[in-house]
Amino acid sequence: MYDAAIGYNLSANQLSQQSDPRFGSSITLLSILAFEVLLKAVYLLDNRRVAKFGHKYTMGFAELSQPTKDFVIEQGQDRYAGHVDFEKIDIYLEAWSCAFTKGRYAYEILSEETDKEAARRGIVWEERGGQ
Repeated sequence: MYDAAIGYNLSANQLSQQSDPRFGSSITLLSILAFEVLLKAVYLLDNRRVAKFGHKYTMGFAELSQPTKDFVIEQGQDRYAGHVDFEKIDIYLEAWSCAFTKGRYAYEILSEETDKEAARRGIVWEERGGQ
């Protein structure tokens, strides 16, 4: 599981080094997929059972022991220092879950969206801390 997650993350990082608009949301989706697989691996180690929370990251995180939650947050703080307020972890987990579940098939959900609406959505996403 760890190797798969690292592969997704490396792929996202590699794509982010290029400025090709054809990649669309691929970078974000690969990053979130890497996070999901890592969360499920941590869950398996912590709870000694396979995760059943699907894409509900808030639920999975809530079922971790406190020492494991602290460890996960510590790792995130090292990686995202100054970019994420980990006091609001549930907000981020919910946003990542939504981005992954809805972002995979954006062409279906957003087919009626105008260019102006799409641009506004992007601005709001960035204002909320999206990268």
